[in-house]
Amino acid sequence: MKIKLLILGILSVLMCLCFVGCQGRVDTKSELKHYLHSNGHWLCSIEEGPVETGHGDFYWNVYDKTNEIHFTVYQELTEDLYGSVEVFDNYNAKLVEKHIDDFPDHEGVEIYTKAEWDTDPILRFEFANVEDLEKKCKVVEKCAEYIDTLEKDMHIAVSAKYNSPRVEFFKDNSLDDIMGNLDYGYGLTYEEIENGELLKMIKDKYFSWGYQYRFQEIESEMTEEDIKNFWDDSFNSCIVVYHSGDEDAPNNKDFKVYDDIYGGGYITYGNMYYLLIEEGFDVEGTTDDFTVTNIDGQSCRFSYSFVDDSKYKTYYLVDGEVVQCSIKYFMLNTVEFKDLFGLSIKSAAEVSNTNK
Repeated sequence: MKIKLLILGILSVLMCLCFVGCQGRVDTKSELKHYLHSNGHWLCSIEEGPVETGHGDFYWNVYDKTNEIHFTVYQELTEDLYGSVEVFDNYNAKLVEKHIDDFPDHEGVEIYTKAEWDTDPILRFEFANVEDLEKKCKVVEKCAEYIDTLEKDMHIAVSAKYNSPRVEFFKDNSLDDIMGNLDYGYGLTYEEIENGELLKMIKDKYFSWGYQYRFQEIESEMTEEDIKNFWDDSFNSCIVVYHSGDEDAPNNKDFKVYDDIYGGGYITYGNMYYLLIEEGFDVEGTTDDFTVTNIDGQSCRFSYSFVDDSKYKTYYLVDGEVVQCSIKYFMLNTVEFKDLFGLSIKSAAEVSNTNK
């Protein structure tokens, strides 16, 4: 009896979940009209649909008679256990498209409304440095202000891409992964953009990427406050060097904290440059390309131009011999670093946890 009741209970829960998953569907014209009315579109005609696109997905083409806008309502099957669906439309994007010629001057910023399945207008731009970024964000703000007159608090997708000779080099050498944080996409309202949220989010990611590798063209743009913001991020930890004993022993206090050098389980070439200088090694060159003698008397060279077809794409030289990096990208792990330079490194966060 208990088993029977349990099975009935499970079936009841599943039926409820399935029912919830079916809410808001637009399988029929009456359901579509209900969706349109609930979103404030009262005078509409159905032009086409439902048009199947495969995998249970389909769309309706609709005409809004009030504002004379052709738009599309989509229904997508979500990937869950209960066959739930997601219903959305591109009305906002098409509203902006209708008024595209009325926008204020937006040189350098593209207003994009043509992508299928995108619900909001997209403002796209590239930037070369912080000054360029700030100018482009001002243009975006003007565009967002105009969009806000069309529809109050409309969400606006913003796509910002950093471009520079270094980025082009990485792209040309199939190192797109290294730039994972450099294509910024945000859905924001005009008020949020006006308040500086867009600029702050892009700058934070831009500076974070540059500071993790110590790319000089980016680091040189950072103020003291920008650097402080980098270290205030709980995901960013400075490096600790142990000078003797077992670095995993909780009572080992023979270490030095470098609160301006990023790293831990790995260290990038640029941060390695500064750490080796601090530890007394004779380093020649720059963060981009430097040479140093290791503990075995071998000449080691590290360069952000050292790219090949190996698994992790990057390498360094030891006495002129190629040594491929064992992790992505332009980094040494703690074992490699200790073998070369006799230094045990950890992140300050790890040390803090060890000594608790």
